[in-house]
This record gives sequence, structure tokens and C-alpha cells, in this order.
Amino acid sequence: MPKKLGSLSVMHLERIATPEPLMKYKILVIEDDEGFVNALRLSLRTQPIEIVWAADGAAGIGSYRKSPNGFATVIIDYCLPDHKGSEVGKTIRKLNELQDVLFTSGHRDPEILIDLLETGGARTFLPKGCPMEEIRARILDSIALYKNRDRVIGADAYNPSRAEVELKAAGFIGRSSGLYNVLAKIERYRPSPYPTLILGETGSGKELVAKAMVPTGKSLIAINCARYVQSENLLESELFGYVKGAFTGANNDKAGILTRAHGHVLFLDELHELSPASQAKLLRFLEEMKFRRVGDDSGRELSIDVKIIAATKPDIKERVRSKLFLEDLFHRVAQLEIHVPPLRERVEDIELLVGSFLGEFNSGKPTSEQKQIRISTIHEMAKHEWPGNVRELKAAVRRMLTDCTGNVVTPSDFSAAIGREGRPTFALPSESLVDATSRIESEQIRKALRSSETQGEAAARLGLTRWTLNRKLDRLGIDPRPLLSSKSHKEHVC
Repeated sequence: MPKKLGSLSVMHLERIATPEPLMKYKILVIEDDEGFVNALRLSLRTQPIEIVWAADGAAGIGSYRKSPNGFATVIIDYCLPDHKGSEVGKTIRKLNELQDVLFTSGHRDPEILIDLLETGGARTFLPKGCPMEEIRARILDSIALYKNRDRVIGADAYNPSRAEVELKAAGFIGRSSGLYNVLAKIERYRPSPYPTLILGETGSGKELVAKAMVPTGKSLIAINCARYVQSENLLESELFGYVKGAFTGANNDKAGILTRAHGHVLFLDELHELSPASQAKLLRFLEEMKFRRVGDDSGRELSIDVKIIAATKPDIKERVRSKLFLEDLFHRVAQLEIHVPPLRERVEDIELLVGSFLGEFNSGKPTSEQKQIRISTIHEMAKHEWPGNVRELKAAVRRMLTDCTGNVVTPSDFSAAIGREGRPTFALPSESLVDATSRIESEQIRKALRSSETQGEAAARLGLTRWTLNRKLDRLGIDPRPLLSSKSHKEHVC
């Protein structure tokens, strides 16, 4: 893998043009002039297009509600018997913000054009009276946009970007700048002997980062610190080892995990779970990199050479301030830091992750039993908060693929997988009060930043001073810059 990572310029996939199976694309025409609809049918008769006709706005909205992801494009007349076309367009865009809408009218008054522009959905205007070939070309252009947006994952082919290739070589699936920045830090920190702390939410991929940090020729020896919550004595005996007779059942000398880790990498996962007593014992070892086996009264200490990598949740600094975690131990293990962004901050990676899980699901199955996923489903998944991150995403994809009765997974299958209220119907890890408070606080701050142009505006929305918001951003490890909105977005419905 190239060591120089700063020259990345393309962060998207370049698709290969491949023949597509002949299929009909549905377009919804909301128009009270049957003559115009018949003219459209005649013009498009050689194309694989099915026209669904609604003679007024209410009927058009009703047809669209039945299949909000099923129309390649929607054509709306501005002057309808019951509604203005702009009002119908706003409602349809509310139901599906990705829907391409084409407006048409026999009038060209400036007021009409301004009204259509304000809907946010008027990508183009089809003036009645212009050559039907021009109208036909614009409709086909809209359908081409839909074909690219609503392609089926599992049936398409593409060339991976440079970012994807380099991330995959390191064991990661994604293409986001956030994940690529993690890879850049891994490359810099891997040769370093200094302890490294990996910060990330549950299920975000901290263990993958730890594995990628292991230098060539060395092994990763992992310890799940949550296992020792109830007993620091168990941690001490397993970490340091013991001599015969040290306690009941110690019938022979036994080398500890540290002895086996000599010359390799020791990974302390879920470090925040350690009890204060266990934290103190671990700190004592890290200060001198020496330890004594349990029950060894000879005074002999063993020295080892080991690289320390630890992983914890982003709220570790709050735990330090609350005296739940030893400050000295935090500074000892956090000489270098890597922040793994949560999935909701790198939604560009969702498509590739889903594609990977889809490949696992389809592996070994006959073609007739293999599943595919529409890209519109991925767009819906990108709107979810994913509190369980990649782990939750994988569970949702497995549920969708298993429960889907057809061969193609649609947005409705995703809605069923996470429940009507948007809450996952599969089990999520329980969390402490501190974790829950930090998560909710983080979500509210991110929502305020996304709807604000400056940090000052976000602070006002939250009822905080700018100074208080900055402290919270630092504590929660939130970078406000990619979240701030460049402009305000207002949405209306009829």
C-alpha cells in the first residue's frame, strides 16, 4: 500500500457501462388534458415505459402514495382541477425527496415559473406547445437519472475508487474521507512504540483498527476488559500469571497473558469497563512494564516488551472527569489517539458495507435464491441514526435479506426490519446511564449543527453559550465543520 495518502482526489465510484435487462419504467402523469397524455404515449411508444395517468392532484398523490419508490419520473401539470401543480409537487417530494419531478403547463407566466422553482423539485419545465421530441428527450433524461439512482446492488458492476482499494487492502470496507483519515493515522502510528487509544462507539469497528495497527511479523493478543468487571483478582491472575499454591486450585505455575504477549501487541478492548482496583493494577504495570506473578513472594519481577493498544467509548474523558476512570491511566494509554467515526457520520460507506453483507448472504446459494438490493433502499438506510453502527447495520441487512419474500430488497423491507417507529426490532447492546446521556447529547448537538450555518447559531438552538458548546464538542469528540449546513432548507406540504 502506498505510504503517501494525501493525494486522494476521487472519493466516488466510477461505474462501468453494462447492458441492462429490458424492463419497463413507470412514469406518473398528473394531467387533466387526456389529449396531452395520449400524445406522450404516442411519443414514447417505442420505449420500455408504462404511463400511469391521474386526472387530478388528489388522484395523483393517491397513486404515488401506493408506490413512493416505484416511479422513474413524475410529470405534473401546473393547472389541475383541484390543486396547483406546485402543491402536488411539494407533497410528492415530501414522500420521496429523491423523486425527479417534471412540471408542464400551457402558460408561461413568470409567476408560475417562480412558484415552480420554489417547490425545490422543478428540475426542468416542459412547456406545452414545444416540439414533442424535445419533451420526449427530457423525459428520457429523467428516466436515465432514475436508472442510475435506482440501480440494483448485486446486479451492477463498477470500478472501485483508489480510496476503496487502499481501505480494502487494510481490511476495511468503505470510501468515506472519515474512514480514509483513520487509515492515514494507522499508517503513521503502526511503527510507533507508543501506546495508542482507539475511541469509537459500540460496533463502529475499533477491533478492525487494532488489527490493522499490528506491525508485520507480530501478533495481536486481545483482552476483553469487560470480562473482569466483577473481579480484579481474575484480571491479575490471567494477566500476570501465578505460581503453584498462590490460591485454591493453583496446582501448577502458569504463565500469564503478558508473558505470551512479549514481543507482540497487547489489545485492551473495552478498557472503560475495568473496575477502579483493576485500573490501578494495570497502571502499576504500564508505568514500568514490569510485573510479578500472583503468589510469587521472591520479589522477582518480570520485564516484557509489548506494544499497547486500547479501545474505549468516546465518553472516556467524561469518565475521567467523573472520577470513574483513573486520569493517570488514561494519559498512559492515550499517548496516541485514533477516533473511529460513527456510521451516521460516514454514510458514504453504507452502500459498500451492504454490498459486502449481501455477498456473504448470497455465497453458495443457487442463482434463483440470491437476493439483490435497490439503491433506493440504501438511500433510506442512510437516513437512519445507526446507534449500533456497523454491527447494527449488519444485523438489519441480514434481517432484510432473510425476511424479504422477493428477490429484490426495497425500502419497505428496510422499514419492516427496523420497526414502524424507526426503532430496531433486533437486540442492541445495553448501555450505562453515562453512555445513554452522552449518546443523546451527541445526537442533539449533531442535529443542531446540521441545521445551522455557524457554531454560534447551533449554540443558540441548543440554549447554550458558545463556550459551553465548544467544551461539549471537545468532550464528545465531535468535529463541527463537516456537519454545519451551508444553507437553510425549508420544506412545505400541501
